[in-house]
Amino acid sequence: MWACEGEPAADDPPDWGVYDRPDVQTLQIGPVRWDASASRVAENFNDITHFSTIHRVTFGPSDRPVAPQEVVATDTGFASNISVFQQYRNTLDGSVEEVEAAYRYDFTFPFSCELTITYPDGEIECIQLSALPESATSSLVFQQSARTNLGNDPVEPWRDFQAAVNEEDRVICEALQPREVSFRLEGTGEVALPTDAFSIAYRRLWKSLCA
Repeated sequence: MWACEGEPAADDPPDWGVYDRPDVQTLQIGPVRWDASASRVAENFNDITHFSTIHRVTFGPSDRPVAPQEVVATDTGFASNISVFQQYRNTLDGSVEEVEAAYRYDFTFPFSCELTITYPDGEIECIQLSALPESATSSLVFQQSARTNLGNDPVEPWRDFQAAVNEEDRVICEALQPREVSFRLEGTGEVALPTDAFSIAYRRLWKSLCA
């Protein structure tokens, strides 16, 4: 169900129809409670710089430089396309071969995003994540995933892998201070880099709406 209080910003909910297709393998995770604000969850999911550190055990790449992320405003949020070097694996004991994958982020304001990953062999994986605020510093996180599954692999190791990746994110999000994201854009003690393009655009949008 997609609900909106007040006048909707768009006529239709996001198009997440890939998760209902009969020709893909799907899974769902959650809801899982994170002691982090929904905005922290949203920023984390759209951040491209933490793969080689937070996700080094799961899929993180080697220490290659991360290209600046170009974020484009859409009618419902933001979109971006970027090439990412990562380990080509979707299980905890899978291959650690490093490949260059095409990442497409489609963010629906305020707390939902779909990431479409296209691998060199043609495999396509979609990960959709939404955060439901419980309080200023806690949220329920829902995830659904779909893949073309060219290798006819079972779903259980894939689900375990996705849950492990989420757990790495949960731990770091809960450790961040301050617990709430500040939309003042100054005096926060945080330093923005070119690779923080999503967070900068996201906070500017929040600031314009809060004003």
